[in-house]
Amino acid sequence: MVTGESEALSTRIRCDTSRTASLPASVHVRPIPAIRLALTYRSALFHDLEASWTRASPRLVLGAGSRRRTQDIRVTVAPSGRRIHVRRAVSAPADDPVVLEAREVTKVYEMGEVQVHALRGVSLQLRSRELMVLLGASGSGKSTLLNLMGGLDTPTAGQLFYRDQDLTAARDRDLTRYRRENVGFIFQFYNLIPSLTARENVALVTELVDEPMTPEEALERVGLADRMDHFPSQLSGGEQQRVAIARAVAKKPAVLLCDEPTGALDYKTGVKVLEVIARINAELGTTTAIITHNVPVGAMAERVVTLSDGQIASDEHNDKPVPATELRW
Repeated sequence: MVTGESEALSTRIRCDTSRTASLPASVHVRPIPAIRLALTYRSALFHDLEASWTRASPRLVLGAGSRRRTQDIRVTVAPSGRRIHVRRAVSAPADDPVVLEAREVTKVYEMGEVQVHALRGVSLQLRSRELMVLLGASGSGKSTLLNLMGGLDTPTAGQLFYRDQDLTAARDRDLTRYRRENVGFIFQFYNLIPSLTARENVALVTELVDEPMTPEEALERVGLADRMDHFPSQLSGGEQQRVAIARAVAKKPAVLLCDEPTGALDYKTGVKVLEVIARINAELGTTTAIITHNVPVGAMAERVVTLSDGQIASDEHNDKPVPATELRW
């Protein structure tokens, strides 16, 4: 941490690792005088990290090692005690590994003699550490796609892959293991057990996997350290959703799938929930997909995919994602 009001601020941080790689060339911050600059670096790749920030330029210049590669970093600039969070410098590079992939996926539901085509030949890749928002009106097929990617359902045609695993060929037992070990789910409704405290609701998941977070760590990450022993009925809607997020991330999933996570919340509470989801993506590197009909939410993501009538209508890259606190709807 550096304090002071000089024209340039710099610091050097040591980490216990022998691996080195380079951070993005810059992180854009608001051009304001800095009283304190703090870096929280969580991916543990660098043994030597250097940062500088100047009042003359709204850029935080970072450098380490010799190889150039995009990594996640969380930066806090606190002018006069007011914090500004910068989640990510630039988007994930194109060579980041594909975590989830849909290839020409079709889903048809049989309703008596009627066939409902929920998905029509959808092809989509979700890369490691990516934050993607999937937009679409009700009935566009976005929740169906999430259920397929999460192993909750199987496609009528096409293929789904998690890394090298073909989910379309997986048995029920294999899909159960895939969900348990690799996927965290967040739904519109919190699905908490009323008779259990927040801590106990999270503990239900941590007991099912190897090397999870403790319930206490997971709840602290979502800002509920002081509400661990409260029952769902004693929590607000936003707090209940944050318990659900803690439950989803406590097992350290590779993928976090969020289906209308703010759908049952008011604007202010919804923004807080989106802040938590974005922070989990940035700090833990969890590949994240947020499904919503709320178009402004797309501004916080690096990638925005729009579904219409069971097909991908657009797939756009967002060069300048904004913090959740700046979203308006």
